Amino acid sequence: MNILADYDHPTIKELAARLTRSETTVRGKLERIFQHVRDDIRFGFPKDGDFVKASDTVRLG
Repeated sequence: MNILADYDHPTIKELAARLTRSETTVRGKLERIFQHVRDDIRFGFPKDGDFVKASDTVRLG
């Protein structure tokens, strides 16, 4: 398991549920999550480097 993709972290689970609550298909859910990552998370590298867990990326925005 890739520890950076901590998809079972409560923060990630809550965000995914909130983002996809109105979607009824798997494709729709995946598109909504993709759009959020693409459009709502600023690109950049934290001072600790680029190996950042998904939950930390969401926290940092």
